[in-house]
Amino acid sequence: MRKSLKNVVNLDLDLSAVDPTALEELSRLLGELLVERLGRVLAPSVDYQVSVEMEVSDTLDLSVEVFLTSSAPLTPEMLSEVDREIDRAISRFEEIVSLKLGKRAEEKTAKG
Repeated sequence: MRKSLKNVVNLDLDLSAVDPTALEELSRLLGELLVERLGRVLAPSVDYQVSVEMEVSDTLDLSVEVFLTSSAPLTPEMLSEVDREIDRAISRFEEIVSLKLGKRAEEKTAKG
């Protein structure tokens, strides 16, 4: 059985001072965090792959996709737990990015 879960979040942030390298690092860390968390909640018989993509334009769009493959049926409880872990990881990402961009936005306002 194969299943794909996808969450897309639009982060409404001040992106005028975004450091693309820092965002790439944060997205890589988000992917690693998800892999670690999913390893704890999924049965060993479930293979999974995590994909994190970001697009910066007027907004910061974050897309997290988890592909699950299992020879056994994937239970609704298991899928719910995966979805909760994705939400938790995205929330943590939002907190970190908001803090970083918030500080830059405050500095920019103080200088202006």
